[in-house]
Amino acid sequence: MGNWRPIWIASLEISKPIREKIQAKHHVDSEELLAHLICNPSVQGRLIYDLEHGQRYLIYIQVKPGKIFEVHATLVQFDYSAWSLRTARIVARIPE
Repeated sequence: MGNWRPIWIASLEISKPIREKIQAKHHVDSEELLAHLICNPSVQGRLIYDLEHGQRYLIYIQVKPGKIFEVHATLVQFDYSAWSLRTARIVARIPE
């Protein structure tokens, strides 16, 4: 899959406004999201850039068939693999 690479997430900060937004708008349970992203060796992502949001990582993680989290996060502290969640939603498949 293109330029995807392994991503190690030792910690993921989710602010209260982001937590509330992803629950209300995208029906994403932040605790379930954390359970599938933290210290999971199968997480892969790639660096993306757009004018509105700047530079961040796009990450997909399959929870079960037909349920995949699409996550946008930024690397906060490289040495400690600390990340900050920007948004997350549920998708049916990973785009090509």
